[in-house]
Amino acid sequence: LKESCGLGFAPAGFWLAVAGALALLWPARSGPHWIALVAAVATLDLVFAGLGLNPSTNAAIYRGASAPAAPVTAEHRQYLFPEAERILKFERTHRFDSFQTSLDPWLIRAGGLPNTLLLDRVPSANNFDPLVPERYADWISALADSSAAIQDQRLRLMDVGRVGEDAGPEPPWVTYRPIVGARRVRVVPRAVPVDGPDEALAAMTVAGFDVEREVVLESPAAVARASGGPGTAVVAPTSSPDRVVIEVEAPQGGWLVLSDMWFPGWEAMIDGVPTAAYPADSAFRALWVPPGSSTVTWDYRPLSFRVGLALTVLGLVFVIGASFRRLARRRSA
Repeated sequence: LKESCGLGFAPAGFWLAVAGALALLWPARSGPHWIALVAAVATLDLVFAGLGLNPSTNAAIYRGASAPAAPVTAEHRQYLFPEAERILKFERTHRFDSFQTSLDPWLIRAGGLPNTLLLDRVPSANNFDPLVPERYADWISALADSSAAIQDQRLRLMDVGRVGEDAGPEPPWVTYRPIVGARRVRVVPRAVPVDGPDEALAAMTVAGFDVEREVVLESPAAVARASGGPGTAVVAPTSSPDRVVIEVEAPQGGWLVLSDMWFPGWEAMIDGVPTAAYPADSAFRALWVPPGSSTVTWDYRPLSFRVGLALTVLGLVFVIGASFRRLARRRSA
């Protein structure tokens, strides 16, 4: 605090003294030379105040592939455990005591710190928004507190193909290891009904629970009685982040589990027909698919957006109508 206050007040005092001198020496009749001098002083003050606050880098940092773009994560998510993330961000790459202008930006990308993963088109299971869904927060907390064996099982369920657990003292700081068997979608034969996300997390820690054969479903017991067999599911490429399309082959029917966060607003359809979906494995989504081949589509259509759009249209109609009415009154007056 002492050092930062001194460094902050010394320049402020200098520029205040310069401003005071200009005010005292300002002539009764100022010419263009004085105006130019004041403009130069103001410019120097702004430049000095902004030194280090707007660093630049070579445009090449936004091109090419970095270490996190390895084949193991080409179609799977990457995850960084909270403590490793904290060290990487605040002790290695984005410290509070220095602008670190000499730090090679490629080292930040090599460390895999989101949101730099966007440059490599590598999806991340981390979330850096100030507000996160409660189910996500509970899942991540339970993941960090789990044993190593359960952690790997849950990372596979999250479709995490590469995980960073520790941050060391030397670049690229984080060592990543592959997670074998990660999948974003799967078809399982049976469901275990529970009443809420906490019970779901507890059910998943029971000895013998197998994510490849069962799903913990927050649904009425009668719904969860549906039983099928194994199957295959593939996520089809789409151009919209608001849509997920899955091609399913389930000869005996089964529960399709999508390892994307359960969140209000996502609507599911099977071959174009709306269908019921349920929270699965505490944080994800699941629905029953009938025997045979089918196409499952998830679309993000939140009610809040539709209500907001309707209110906006009504508001515009009211404003336009009121404007025409007022104009008509003026003309008739």
